[in-house]
Amino acid sequence: MFDPTAFDNVKVVLEGALYDLDLAGQLCITDRNDVVNMAKLSRQFEITAKKSIESKISCTVFLRADITNLAAELHPMLQSEKEAGCHFKMVYSILEQSTFDIRTLEVLQSIWGKDREYHCKVISDPLQDKAGNIIEIEVHFKRLIYEEQIEDLTVLADFILQSLENLVQDFRK
Repeated sequence: MFDPTAFDNVKVVLEGALYDLDLAGQLCITDRNDVVNMAKLSRQFEITAKKSIESKISCTVFLRADITNLAAELHPMLQSEKEAGCHFKMVYSILEQSTFDIRTLEVLQSIWGKDREYHCKVISDPLQDKAGNIIEIEVHFKRLIYEEQIEDLTVLADFILQSLENLVQDFRK
């Protein structure tokens, strides 16, 4: 048996909080990946959710820890405890949207705050006449997530649900 890392503990709690919302019928988990990169000694967990299976709006949550994060946790003599955590970001994707609308960003900023780092992309396929664009908005936490913040992950899952609900409602207008 091994001692789980901060990444393992944060991943289990976050995954559980999102699956609880799925079991309650409030979210629909549509994809999940747990990737170990042996070349770079990093791990990444991804989980994608929608408000409903037919929704064109999704949120993919990325949790990542690299060798620096692992070494900081396993070798306290390095005195880099501040690195013993996980990187966290979310990507909200809107399918078949014609153009980027600033209201979409404002909806996310109203929930996640303006102090987060946001990146927006418009992805189009010129070979597909009928398909619209895909709008992606990345929400980056500009800090690591630590084990001490595990209790906050259920609130984070509720904010993801609220974000999806607000985006779905905004696109109905």
